[in-house]
Amino acid sequence: FSHTAPKDIGRDEGRLSNAAEWYYIGHYGQLGPLTLDQMEDLIVGGVIDRETYVWKQGLPDWQLAGKVPAFESYIATAPVEI
Repeated sequence: FSHTAPKDIGRDEGRLSNAAEWYYIGHYGQLGPLTLDQMEDLIVGGVIDRETYVWKQGLPDWQLAGKVPAFESYIATAPVEI
């Protein structure tokens, strides 16, 4: 029996941003894994903000989303609570 992962899960080099590898700490604890696209949607929707802790393999520790280069442009344009 041989198993090959389907290309659409984002494991090939051309689609690394679509790998479900991101986690965040929300109101209900640690959530994930999520793709980069899903994380960006949560930022735009106000679920994740610059003060939310995020992590993926390769980061030394949990980071504030506002300090992660992958999210900078989305956090800059996300709505701010008044």
